[in-house]
Amino acid sequence: MNQQYFYKLFSFSVLMLASPAFAGSASGGKVTQLISANTSFAFVTNGTRSAVPACASGAPNQWVIDMSTPAGQGMAATVLTAFSLGKTVDVQGTGACPTIQPNVEAVQYVVVFP
Repeated sequence: MNQQYFYKLFSFSVLMLASPAFAGSASGGKVTQLISANTSFAFVTNGTRSAVPACASGAPNQWVIDMSTPAGQGMAATVLTAFSLGKTVDVQGTGACPTIQPNVEAVQYVVVFP
């Protein structure tokens, strides 16, 4: 195998492994709705949405957080605060829909802007 080809293939492989496949995101929007049930905390944003995974195609502007973990509880509090204060948010998804709500993309992180 040619060395240049090997380096290109290796670089491509590293890039594919480093980023979540087909993870969605929403930017520059506000939280417009909150939905809480059992251990799931879902919310809707009106930001520009991109790369909606197939499992979430029926609810492209909705996101879900698993509140059974401390990290999930912290993210839910962040979203609730952003909603209460009318702040703009960016949301990054995981690219997957969790079993707690299999038709909505799970949240990886949320950014709240001043």
